[in-house]
Amino acid sequence: MPIEWNEGMSTGIDDIDIEHKEWLRRYNEFDDAVINNHGSKMIAVALRFFKQYTEFHFPNEETRVSNYLSLAAQRNREEHVLICNKIAELQSRIGSEGTSIVEVMELKIEMEEWIVKHICKTDVEMFSEKN
Repeated sequence: MPIEWNEGMSTGIDDIDIEHKEWLRRYNEFDDAVINNHGSKMIAVALRFFKQYTEFHFPNEETRVSNYLSLAAQRNREEHVLICNKIAELQSRIGSEGTSIVEVMELKIEMEEWIVKHICKTDVEMFSEKN
C-alpha cells in the first residue's frame, strides 16, 4: 500500500521535505512493482536509488543539525548508519545469491519501516527541536 505524504511528516525545512517526498515517491514505485509481481525486476533499481540517495540526502540532513547536539540528532546519525548497512548488506546478498521474494519483501519492509520510524518520527522530532 502506498504511503502518502501528509503535513505530519514535514520537518519544516523545505529542501529536506522535498528530499523526503522523493524517498516516498521511489518507495511507492517499488511498492507498486511488488504488488504487480515486478518486485524482482525492480529491486536492483530501487536499491541503487536508495543507496545513492543516502549518499546525497544524509550529509545534507546531518549538516543542517551539525551544531545541534541533541539526542534526536544523535539517534538520527545512528539510524542513518544502520539503514546504509542494511542496504549494503542486501545489495551484497543479491550480488552473490541472486534475488528471491525474500529480498524483495525485506527491502519493502525495511523501506516502509524507515519512512514510518525515521522520516516521520526521528527527523520530525529532530527538526522540531531545532525550530
